[in-house]
Amino acid sequence: MSLYAKWVNLPVTVTGDLVFFKDSKSKVSFLIRLMSTLRGEGPTFANHVGVIAWSSVVCEALAEGVKFHELVKKYAKPRYEVAIFRSLEVGAGDQVRIAKAIQHYRNKKYGKAKLAAHAVDWFLSAFTGWRWDVYAARRLCRMDRYPICSWLVAWVYKRAGVPFKADPRKAQPDDLMDEVEADPDWVCIWRTD
Repeated sequence: MSLYAKWVNLPVTVTGDLVFFKDSKSKVSFLIRLMSTLRGEGPTFANHVGVIAWSSVVCEALAEGVKFHELVKKYAKPRYEVAIFRSLEVGAGDQVRIAKAIQHYRNKKYGKAKLAAHAVDWFLSAFTGWRWDVYAARRLCRMDRYPICSWLVAWVYKRAGVPFKADPRKAQPDDLMDEVEADPDWVCIWRTD
């Protein structure tokens, strides 16, 4: 099936759907996937995550800050693999709270220091022989006004009253994807591969 045909079959997305991305061309994306993988864990799919704000518009924390993009226009390219998950437990009231929480982060600047803190913790975890998922630099890097993608998604859900099991302060795209894949209340409604 051609790339275009896959995207034509994209189902209707709703507020709160999670969109996981894998960028096969970017070196930074490769490093994020590498540093999201703990010892004994299989390869990581996601290096980025966003949340559907409305219709097919995704809210995401990018290098230029928290932005809104039309999903198909931005990501219907061969370099991207995409998986969209929906919670069966998120109702209309939750969607309203998620939409309100998303607006709280509109136009916030990107947390580049948070990304660096994730890398430091990964190196510390490697240094310990992978005995612990170290949470030191991320704990010190408490710049809540400057989100990264997984932090944004985890806090939007927490603010809406439907939190993830993963601690929002240290969540990574892989953590969130692992959680939704393992939870029977989440279903994958579409993916490119």
